[in-house]
Amino acid sequence: MIEEFYYVNSREKTAHFRHSEKGYVVFGDGSVSLNGFAEGSIDNRMPNQSIGRLPSAMLEVNRATEADN
Repeated sequence: MIEEFYYVNSREKTAHFRHSEKGYVVFGDGSVSLNGFAEGSIDNRMPNQSIGRLPSAMLEVNRATEADN
């Protein structure tokens, strides 16, 4: 059984990469991107489901960009 999550963080395997081992990510500003998983993060208990983590760099707030808005 796969539990779907609507939040992500850099510690837990909460993203489902179901589109050719990529996942769509929706950001608070309304933008959407197709991203791969963090290297070595796929849950080996369900290798066929591609459950893993997004790269940590994606989850960081870019203060320079934030200041421009």
